[in-house]
Amino acid sequence: MLAGPLTMESAEKTAKYYFYAGFFFLPWLWAANAMYFWRHREQSVVIRRYVNYSILGSIIGLVAFLTFLIAFYTINPPSVLWVIRPRQPFVQQGIFADAIYNQLS
Repeated sequence: MLAGPLTMESAEKTAKYYFYAGFFFLPWLWAANAMYFWRHREQSVVIRRYVNYSILGSIIGLVAFLTFLIAFYTINPPSVLWVIRPRQPFVQQGIFADAIYNQLS
């Protein structure tokens, strides 16, 4: 049984709204939807469907994010976009930092 001002119809609408809002690059909202409605998934077929899809979507979003991070940090080609190149064995301050340091001293 749902507690508080949330009725079954409004709970189903809220679960549906959170599920569709997760498609706007918000997989954390799918995780929040699954956690919030986890206890109520047996009361309604609609809530159960959106909880299951939210779990699946959040797992897929997490895997995609981790894949991006691994690819970005391991297969990072040299680029002229980096002012200070990452993962260098020496410290390179950059022109802006040198200008600030020279102004302060």
